[in-house]
Amino acid sequence: MSLSETLSSATDYVRRFFDRAGDVVILFLISLVPIANFLTLGYLGRVISDSPSSSRPPKLDNYGDMFVGGLKYLVAAIIWTMPAMIVSLIIAFIAFVPLAIAISPAINTGNLQNFNSTNWSELVKSAIVAHPAAFALIVPGILAIIVVTVIFGILAVTGIVHMFKRGSFGKAFALGEIFNVISRIGWLRYLGLLVVSLVLGFIIVIFAAIPLVGWLISAFLGLLLSLALSRTIGLMYDAAMGTGLPVPASSAASVQLQGSQVPPSPAISPPAEAPLPPQYGTTIRYCTACGAANPTDAVYCNRCGKKL
Repeated sequence: MSLSETLSSATDYVRRFFDRAGDVVILFLISLVPIANFLTLGYLGRVISDSPSSSRPPKLDNYGDMFVGGLKYLVAAIIWTMPAMIVSLIIAFIAFVPLAIAISPAINTGNLQNFNSTNWSELVKSAIVAHPAAFALIVPGILAIIVVTVIFGILAVTGIVHMFKRGSFGKAFALGEIFNVISRIGWLRYLGLLVVSLVLGFIIVIFAAIPLVGWLISAFLGLLLSLALSRTIGLMYDAAMGTGLPVPASSAASVQLQGSQVPPSPAISPPAEAPLPPQYGTTIRYCTACGAANPTDAVYCNRCGKKL
């Protein structure tokens, strides 16, 4: 499935959320309340881990689990932002602090009201002359910050998705598994999703300029965008890792024979674990409730949601 098809499927998925208008209103109100909005992050985690066969977002219930899931989401996100923050601080210290120090004495000894564009231009020029190496690092430093932020952002998103899909907080930082997921999804697809997110996010910000109600409109559209992106990345993960596979033929045949007068022919039931095709690189086990194939370390069935 291409990125555009995945986005289209995710959009249709979110659209069906409005079949339960009460849940939409409650989730939106929760997202506006500090601390309680952890529940929103927990709900996004449910959307991420939802089966690819689901046609609309899950019901809004079990708020305790949603709160815990939201806390895990937030903590994992904070931990993943630390490397980018450290790099930003280092580059800021090397490139910007010397220039700021060079400018500050002139500002401190003068009257700020008398400073105009010419004064500032002279100050900047003098700072550049005093610290040419620091000035030369500004552009490369900014580019480095952007690159590091994008790379660790992709790692963070994949880690959080992996955490919810596998039902384990530690999976959010399992680097080997995360890189495996990214390699299967593809960096270009991630970058394409990033571009789409930035464009839609910019459009939503424009709505915030509407007097009085703009912030509410922007917040509501932002919530819908978060739901759609969470569903999109969840589907990308499922497609890459082979989760949510069709019901095995042997299981489907046994279901068709139920209630039939013709006795079923002897058949070997599927093993608890069976090797996937080489491209999946892991093992699966079948759900005893619906027969769907799931990864060995999955906690819940990708098709029916029953605990494995």
